[in-house]
Amino acid sequence: MLRRLQRYDIGAQLETPDQRLKRLTDFVVSTPHEILTYLVIAVDALAVVKQEFNIQNWVSDPCFLVPWEGVQCTNSSSAVRVSDINLSGKQLTTSIPPSLAQLTELIHLSLDNNHLTGALPNLSNLSKLETLHLQNNNLSGNVPEWLFELQNLRELFIENNNFSGVIPRQLLNRPTLQIRYSGNHYLCMNKGDCDLSSHSNRRKTKIILGSLLACGIALAFLLGIVVCRNNRRRNRSSVKILDHSTVLVPDSSKSHAFTPDEMLTATKNFSHKIGQGGFGSVFWGELPGGNQIAVKVLSLFSKQGVAQFLNEIELLSRVHHKNLVSLLGYCNESRDLMLVYQFMSGGSLNDHLYGPDAFKYPNLDWRTRLKIALHAAQGLEYLHVGCTPKIIHRDVKSANILLDSNLNGKLADFGLSKVAMDDDASQVFTAVRGTPGYLDPKYFTSHMLTEKSDVYSFGVVLLEIICGRKPIDITLSEEKLILIRW
Repeated sequence: MLRRLQRYDIGAQLETPDQRLKRLTDFVVSTPHEILTYLVIAVDALAVVKQEFNIQNWVSDPCFLVPWEGVQCTNSSSAVRVSDINLSGKQLTTSIPPSLAQLTELIHLSLDNNHLTGALPNLSNLSKLETLHLQNNNLSGNVPEWLFELQNLRELFIENNNFSGVIPRQLLNRPTLQIRYSGNHYLCMNKGDCDLSSHSNRRKTKIILGSLLACGIALAFLLGIVVCRNNRRRNRSSVKILDHSTVLVPDSSKSHAFTPDEMLTATKNFSHKIGQGGFGSVFWGELPGGNQIAVKVLSLFSKQGVAQFLNEIELLSRVHHKNLVSLLGYCNESRDLMLVYQFMSGGSLNDHLYGPDAFKYPNLDWRTRLKIALHAAQGLEYLHVGCTPKIIHRDVKSANILLDSNLNGKLADFGLSKVAMDDDASQVFTAVRGTPGYLDPKYFTSHMLTEKSDVYSFGVVLLEIICGRKPIDITLSEEKLILIRW
């Protein structure tokens, strides 16, 4: 075991052979056997990955002094664990090494945007894995059923590959799992929807000829439909909506599903725009019963739009509190992705403090400011304490505190929120998301997300309420630029 550890021991460069041997011996004696076993297996597994992927800049130790690019380790008082491998866009051209299954502490694995081929190896040993990103490769074969054994898996992105067969139903029915699989032309939701059995060349020829003939007949019919549809929509709004026809809304969602035509009618052809966010444009609308609504429409340029869409539906369909904005429903038909909320006529706290239309609103007296802060705090407390498992909002800011006509505050925008699946978990390792000026510095540097990160952001909001200025104001001098330093 000493020899296997010595291969990756960078400390040897500064020691005599005797000093090095003594230090390694002390390390082996003082370290629990199971941790030593993990370290040896992990180092060997990474060595295989390095060789298979032909990675030249992985030298020395994967976690210390000169960490390997794309490899992140979690350091604790008892051991070092490889928790994150991100080799996205590294021009990898081979198959996925099965040795990755030996990295049993892995939480995030990103191999997307490469040229990987072959089937997905069995990674069922990765019981702690939360995200598996394999999109934009050339992977093939079936979507394996062992993925269901990964109980902590939250994101499975396999779009734009060559996967085939039927997606395991138990994966589709898991409410906490977000699946993205578009761009796999031979992948089906139901067994009856695809036939992947082998055919003779003669049968293939007949199918091709028959298809060509059918296409010729159908072309004229489709052309007529297109003309009629264009005439029908000629007077509709020019709102452009991204094509996400394969987005799956979890079966557990209890939110109402609206149709595109219902949304067109309610918003009067999207004629009254009331806001713009990272998800897309927000429009005012009114349902037949008279209830006013706010409709978010996914933007063509929203990189996280689909993920936020599914996240908000999943969370807000089961979370209800007087200080959280209510999700009334969604639209997920054909090419339309929309979220439908209760309309908050008072705008946002940001609007009242220093938004471009702040002059339209009455000044907030101190009693009202205190009330709004208290309402936002109660909504945040419910997410952290009242929900099981707890929810970390991850984007608390004045623009996400909406006000009704009586200036009652409600927390909004759960697109970036994270669920701590273990109720006793104090932290979640995740990519940094949020808004500059509100980000918890500890979360920003460590990627360890806790409810304290929300509390920090809320503290910035309190400073906004008291001082009446932005968290970052580039019009001010350097010493006044950042609110928390000022």
